[in-house]
Amino acid sequence: MKTLPYFIVIGAFCISITPTSAQIVNALSTAPKNPTGEFTASKGFSEIPLDKARKKIVEHIEKKYVSFQNNSSLKSELLSQKQYTDYLGQFDRMYQRELQSIEESSLNTMLKMEKRSSLEKTFAVAYSGRCMMEKQEGVYVLSKDTDGQEIATLWVESVRDNPRYSMIDDYQQGFARIRKDGVYGFWDLCGNETIPPQYEQADRFNNGKALVKKFTWLFVNLKGEESEALADVEDAKAVKYGISIAKFTNQKMALIDNNFDISKETISEEFDEILPLTDDFLLVREGKKFGILRLDGKTIANVIYDKISLERKNEILLERNKKIIKKVISDDFKLVSTKK
Repeated sequence: MKTLPYFIVIGAFCISITPTSAQIVNALSTAPKNPTGEFTASKGFSEIPLDKARKKIVEHIEKKYVSFQNNSSLKSELLSQKQYTDYLGQFDRMYQRELQSIEESSLNTMLKMEKRSSLEKTFAVAYSGRCMMEKQEGVYVLSKDTDGQEIATLWVESVRDNPRYSMIDDYQQGFARIRKDGVYGFWDLCGNETIPPQYEQADRFNNGKALVKKFTWLFVNLKGEESEALADVEDAKAVKYGISIAKFTNQKMALIDNNFDISKETISEEFDEILPLTDDFLLVREGKKFGILRLDGKTIANVIYDKISLERKNEILLERNKKIIKKVISDDFKLVSTKK
């Protein structure tokens, strides 16, 4: 079975590498320590107690939802167990209201996806951070997740030399993918195996769900609940906004969303190949011809071109019959001609 590549996005550019050659970097577990046993300051790690770790989760949420900053009980540097529990309860209720508001808004599809994704990411961090509600004490460290956001996570140095763990991934959307005894699972922010290792393959979380393989491909949510098998999916790779690239048993590829297990419908046409082009656009191939697909599944450049390349962050060159057309990506996620 041909395996889909992993995609690393650098700016607007994407490099594909196969899973066997992918470097999984765990900044926490590999951080050097000084003679006192603390993380070295040169790497930017700082040790914090539990109450400050709770505060960091709150700050992470407040960066997205400033209305919560009006809560005077959260102004102090330390955060009690009760304050933290009450706060997460408030955010759960706000999450439901915000989600409904986005769905009922008149925003275009791409902007809805972007806003929904931001909300889902924040909720996932808050959900993972619930592990700090019941704890009475603990030592955590500040680090960066895959989105570059500062978060508080467990001190995993004690696990570093455990031969049962062959991989501890960076945190993404509140959870870290792990590989233990040859199978994959997920840690929450406290290092609990909230989704026990049991999967042959596992992708990172993508808007509240992760693609995993256990005999067949399926989704697992933040609670560890599994979906039905994804019909006819032979391989899959998450992109973003809850969108994934799926390869089917007929060897065609299409975009699916996080509801595919229920809808059984793709959100795009099927193509011979789908590859990243920019953060929001995908390159599609049918035979020897290429086109461009948006993450919402809409084709914005028909599959008629001999070659398509990314010249700069927002400039795309389309070649057909040895003639080159330059297009730019507009603010409303369309391709428009450049001014002469």
